[in-house]
Amino acid sequence: MQAMFQRPPEEVAPDAGSYSHVMQTLLTQQKVAEVFELRREMEAQGVKADLVIYNQLIAACGPGMDLEFAFSLMDELQAAGFTPDMYTYHNLLKVRVCGFVGVCVSVRIRGSHSSMRARRVLLWQVLCAAGDFETVAAVLEAMEEQGVRANGTTMEIITSAARSHGRDDVVEALAEHPMASAD
Repeated sequence: MQAMFQRPPEEVAPDAGSYSHVMQTLLTQQKVAEVFELRREMEAQGVKADLVIYNQLIAACGPGMDLEFAFSLMDELQAAGFTPDMYTYHNLLKVRVCGFVGVCVSVRIRGSHSSMRARRVLLWQVLCAAGDFETVAAVLEAMEEQGVRANGTTMEIITSAARSHGRDDVVEALAEHPMASAD
């Protein structure tokens, strides 16, 4: 048995999981350019991205990158056979919020997985406070297309912000929106 541990390990090719771990480290260190360089290296090695990697790439989009680029990554994700999840939409919101405030405010909210809801609420609040209801509509539409429903808290945040911005058209559209009854 001891001889087994003395043998040099066989070379193991990196897979999507190993690239994902490195990408997460780069994201934590805010080394966005390196995330996209790593993606190019991954593709050159023939490693296909999984849902986690696509979500990390979307998360890497921020100041200096527009929401359209993040949505193009989501299109790529879908073309690869994956379905966007709550993290995908959370990261899309972060992209837009980062563009407004220059720093991704949700990064400052640390905690367990259970704090994900609090981070999403904060992102919707910042987006709505900026009055960018076109982006709000685009994200809601993308969510609806994938069968992901906004909850009642999200709909109330959007409705309240629309009222405070004097956007009665948005309030009326939300009242008729299929997600208006979401809990």
